[in-house]
Parts: sequence; C-alpha cells; structure tokens
Amino acid sequence: PNFFPCIEPRSLSRLFLCMRKNFIGTLSLWKILGWFLRTTRVGSALGVPIEIHHLMLLLPLFCYGDLPFLLLLISLYFCILLHELGHIRIIQWFGFPVEKIVLSLLGGTTKIGDTETVLHFAQKPKKEFLMAIAGPIVNFVLAGYFLLSNFFFPNWFFTGLASLNLLLGVFNLFPAFPMDGGRILRAIFLWRGKVSYSQATAKTLKVGNLFFFVFLILGLYSGNFFIVFFIFFLYLIGKVELVKSYQIESLLSPPIWPNNESNLVPIFIRPF
Repeated sequence: PNFFPCIEPRSLSRLFLCMRKNFIGTLSLWKILGWFLRTTRVGSALGVPIEIHHLMLLLPLFCYGDLPFLLLLISLYFCILLHELGHIRIIQWFGFPVEKIVLSLLGGTTKIGDTETVLHFAQKPKKEFLMAIAGPIVNFVLAGYFLLSNFFFPNWFFTGLASLNLLLGVFNLFPAFPMDGGRILRAIFLWRGKVSYSQATAKTLKVGNLFFFVFLILGLYSGNFFIVFFIFFLYLIGKVELVKSYQIESLLSPPIWPNNESNLVPIFIRPF
C-alpha cells in the first residue's frame, strides 16, 4: 500500500456540508460545541482511515494572519501524521490491524481498537519496544532530511521543520505516558526484569514522576502555569494508563472461580 496519505475529496465535501448544516441552520450553542468535538474522515494511508478533529479548523486563528507560519504548522501536522504511520507500519508488519488515525490540536493518535492486538503487544515487550520507538525514529529521519535540504537550499522553512521534528522526536522519548518514551521504558522493564505488566507500568510512572517534579518546580519558579497544567495533565493520563494495565493484565490471566461457583466474583491471578 502507498505510504503517503491520500486526500478524499468526498470526505472534505461532507465536512463542509456538515459545517453549513450546523452553523447556517439552527445556531444552537450545544450543537456548535458538539460539532467541534467530533471528527471527520479526510483520507487514508497504508489502508488506515485518517480523521481530523473539527477543532483543527481553528488552527488559522493561532497564526494571526501569518500565512508562512500557517504553512509551517500544516507541515508539522503532516510530519506528526508520518510519525503515526511509523507506528502503524510496525503494527502491520507484525500482522495486526489498525482502526484509524485521529489528528487533533494536541497531536496524533493511533486507534488500535482490537483487544487481541493490545494483549499481544502486552505479552511481547520486544515488539512493543519496536512499535513505540518507530515514531521518534521517523521524526529524527525527517529532521535529518530537512537539515540536508537546508544545507543545499538554505531556507527558514527547512530550518523550522528540522528543529520541530528534532524537538518532537526528543519530546516523544520523555519517559512518561502517553508519550512513546513511557511505552519504551515499560517494554524495557518487561524485557529485562521478571515483573508483571502492571508492575512495569507502575515503575515507568515512578520514573516519569521524578521528571514531573523537576518540571513542576521549574514551572512554579518561572511562573509558567501552562507547564504546571501540562504536567498535571500528563500525571492524570499516567494514572489512567496504570488502571488500563490492570485491566489488560486481568485479561492475560484467566479468572479462577472459587468452588466452581460461577455466580461469585472472579479472582484474577496476576503473574507477579
């Protein structure tokens, strides 16, 4: 299949028709907010549907009429899409399906949507390591490509994309969830030590919390409350990831019914 994404004109037309129906029709505040919280398919790549969050249409508002900056932002999201396709290529290489890619203002997300795939990667830390590290590798390759392009054709655009891809690759290696670095570190804990899936997740959270504490102090000291809010947001996502790890672990181990009574609450045996 073609690695590069293809745009579907019909999907784009449906998006704008939906906009006209919601905004030119009954101008209900809840209807407008609900529309912005939805996604629309705009294309596909590697056989995987690509959807964009409707809030992405507000992207030009962040540019203040600066068209070159808007072009840089659009190119950055294209690089984020390639980052997600790096993950997907490894998943498909191992023979598993992917549901869709969702692009939002906060970045990109790959939706697997298949319990069998999630359980498989939870039991195979080497495969999870390869899947997680593929995304940052794509960004580092893109950074090298744009640096080389800037060497032969000096341009602020190539310099900006090289810097942003390098920053994106390093940021995704941060050892915390939901970044790729958290999944990489968890895979290493599972690979190197005799720990369960939830224990490896908890260890990863402890490492990430050390970095969170440093950045929290820096944010409070500098008065940058955006950093404080962002660190708190990542901390909550890490807690959610820990709960998910318990759920995945319970599916990996079959429940044991005491005295074969199926009406009792099952006891899940975790491989500690």
